Amino acid sequence: MMAAGLGPWWQQAGATLAQDSGTSGVSIRGASIKDGRMESGTLSVSSGGDGVPLSISITPNGSRNSRRRHGAEPPAHSRSSRSAAGPTDRSVVMEQSPMGQSIAITSATRRQSANSPPKKVVMEQSCTGQSLTATSTAPSQSASRPSPKVVMEQSCMGQSLATTSTALQPSASRQPRREVAVDEQGNTALARACARGDAETVGALLAAGARVDTRNSDGETAFIIACERGHYDIARSLLDKTTDVNLQDNLGKTALITACMNGHRSVVALLLVHGALTSPTARALGNWSALAVAAFQGYRQIVQTLLEHGAEIDQKADQNETPLMQACTQSGEARRDCQGELIKLLLDYGADPALVNSSGQNALIIAARDGQSDAVHALLQHCPYSLHRDDSGDTALVAACKKGHHQVVECILAAQRRCQPCDPETQHALKDDCYQAFGEAVALRDQLTVDIMLSSGLLPQQKSCEAVWEIVRKDAEFQ
Repeated sequence: MMAAGLGPWWQQAGATLAQDSGTSGVSIRGASIKDGRMESGTLSVSSGGDGVPLSISITPNGSRNSRRRHGAEPPAHSRSSRSAAGPTDRSVVMEQSPMGQSIAITSATRRQSANSPPKKVVMEQSCTGQSLTATSTAPSQSASRPSPKVVMEQSCMGQSLATTSTALQPSASRQPRREVAVDEQGNTALARACARGDAETVGALLAAGARVDTRNSDGETAFIIACERGHYDIARSLLDKTTDVNLQDNLGKTALITACMNGHRSVVALLLVHGALTSPTARALGNWSALAVAAFQGYRQIVQTLLEHGAEIDQKADQNETPLMQACTQSGEARRDCQGELIKLLLDYGADPALVNSSGQNALIIAARDGQSDAVHALLQHCPYSLHRDDSGDTALVAACKKGHHQVVECILAAQRRCQPCDPETQHALKDDCYQAFGEAVALRDQLTVDIMLSSGLLPQQKSCEAVWEIVRKDAEFQ
């Protein structure tokens, strides 16, 4: 049955089939096979059944007699050198372990010395099936040097694949460089240590040759992460090792922008001293610069640090918004107590309050719309009230009345009373502005805003306005 399975090729080669005693193996021994077939030698396939490895061995005859049949006698010096080299057989063995968890491939060449180990490659799977290890041992490898090894490891959830490689180095002084396994987000061990502020681990990894500029799935390097979290000492230790202090992540954020977003003033100063540029913009943030980000967040000291290092004061973003406009928008916790000072700082450095965004809104209209009374006050302290209208036809006073921002309305009306224009045309425009704003307050039935407008003394036809409001108020009470 076994002979039939092997086919007729071995018979055509003049080979013989032999059953090995005591095993279930079989051997084929035959004459030379030309034209690409096996040379004169032995092919052995053996399997002992329970617990006995599967072994496939090919051993061609390599004696001088067999070579002499196919050509002239080799020179004497060649014969002696080959004879001294050791075994002349070439053998390749594929062997499976008893448990089926590894396969070893061993090759011994004709020129291999007797005391040199054969070349061997072992592919081994872990018990849980989560890793595959390939180890190669070369004949010239010394026992003191590690074997080349590649480990492919899959996470328990099947969400990541980590590869670790250890290669032979030409000298003992050079340490092998290792690709550190990453987590599901692609963060290396160095990046994770930077995120949690573990300076000791960061130092050990850097000493071991960890790569600083390896990116995670968000395009962030360990250096960007350290700056984002505000870890000053770690960021300083990475500065000399990072390739570019102005690297951007997938959103276009640099280390400087991330530090500005999170209010890390010391890190911002460190980056600027070491060549960080203030001009790059974050694409995913509407192409905001570091100054625009800091102004929006309300970090006045960081804004001042950026301006001292030459940040462009009126650098525009996608919607033609300037840092001054960003500072006039809805404020967070960081600028509740210093928004007026922030606006004044930007104006002192030359910010232009007359610039408009893509909706035709200047800084005053934006501040009035968002109810930023401190910003409105700071702007009106710097320049007189502007009757500029946006693309919707609203002035700052009208925008504030539409939103019911009482403090902003009071601030604008007070500024109008202080700066009464002399020319009739401007006076008429101001009365029209007040009358339109009063109409918006009446439409909203905002009694507080209406009362502020009526008491300002700036409304045209004061008696008529009072009568209109009385009718609307009684109608609202009736309903």
